Amino acid sequence: MGLNELKGWVLKGFALAMGVASLVLLILKEVSQDTVLVLLSLGLIALSIDALEKAKEKIP
Repeated sequence: MGLNELKGWVLKGFALAMGVASLVLLILKEVSQDTVLVLLSLGLIALSIDALEKAKEKIP
């Protein structure tokens, strides 16, 4: 497993964790919707970084 592959797994894991945490915290009514929006945004940013890294590898 190379460093780029590991970074991809970490970014995807982070995004999944943000999604699950947002859902659980919102169901338990422990956080506001603004906080949930920030958590989901961080997860989306992580997925975007992963996608950009993969696209960069394909460019000759």
